[in-house]
Amino acid sequence: MRCQRAKRLLDPYHAGRLSTRRERRLAEHLAACSACSRESSRRRRMERLLKSGNVPPVPEGFAFRTVQAADQSLGGNRSPAPVWWRPIFTWQIFSQPMRVAAAAALVAGLSLGAFIGFETAPRPPRPVRTEQDMAYEYAVYAFDEAPAGSLARLYLTSGIVPEEARD
Repeated sequence: MRCQRAKRLLDPYHAGRLSTRRERRLAEHLAACSACSRESSRRRRMERLLKSGNVPPVPEGFAFRTVQAADQSLGGNRSPAPVWWRPIFTWQIFSQPMRVAAAAALVAGLSLGAFIGFETAPRPPRPVRTEQDMAYEYAVYAFDEAPAGSLARLYLTSGIVPEEARD
């Protein structure tokens, strides 16, 4: 075990929160490394000192006044918003997989909304076509003088909506 790893495990070791295997490996390292052994005994002394000391009572509103004084010394005059409310830090609350899932859900929702919007949007009414429109569209001016009941007149009027069906 390296010293850097051993130093990270000292606090959980003193609190009795290490597994038996890790505790054994750390104890072996502490027996072999004098620097880590000194650090371990220093931390134990500090822990005993903190546990034995009397903590003076903290006056009511001390934390609020301290934050307010710090804010005023930095030039502000209002209390800071919590981290979860500040938009620039909001993304930091979530893990990377949660951010990816949220982005995918957002894209899927917007796509579905756009699809439903396009499918259900009211369509403009189809224009009523007249005999003159058909003649203009197909350039069948030669049939303008076609007699009623002839094939030319039938062709010319095949796309026309009858008078009864018009709104």
